[in-house]
This record gives sequence, structure tokens and C-alpha cells, in this order.
Amino acid sequence: MVSVVRTLNVRPDVWQGWAMTRDGDGNRWIRSHRCDSSQCVEVALAADRVLVRGSARPDDPVLEFHPEDWRAFLALVKRGSAP
Repeated sequence: MVSVVRTLNVRPDVWQGWAMTRDGDGNRWIRSHRCDSSQCVEVALAADRVLVRGSARPDDPVLEFHPEDWRAFLALVKRGSAP
């Protein structure tokens, strides 16, 4: 996870106030503190990838992204030009 955190430039204090859960594989799933329902997106930082799932059905398949691809996606979202 350290390599993904470094790639994404994530500071530990960024996660304060966010909801976190762990799954059976030890992944720490992070959900925005602004989520007020079970219809949210959760993200986990694995050793060499970023995992994404829906919080309503956590046992469904998980999307996996290379950290650089995830960072590029977030940059598009921040600019308001995400697909």
C-alpha cells in the first residue's frame, strides 16, 4: 500500500473523518464522510492497485485500477471533465 499512497500523494491526515471498514482480505475501504446512505463508492489502496466498489453490495466484483490511471481519473473529476 505504501507505493500506492506515495503515487497518489496521500497524506495520512486526509483520511480523518472518513468512514473505514476492513474486508476479509485486510483491505481498508474508505468512504466519504459525506455519504449518508449505503449507495456510495468505496476505495481501498492495495499494494499495487486502487480498488473501487459499491458500498451497497460489497461482495460484488471489485474494479481495479493502476494508481496512475486512478490519479488521472481524479484529476479529470476535479476539473469537471470526467466522462
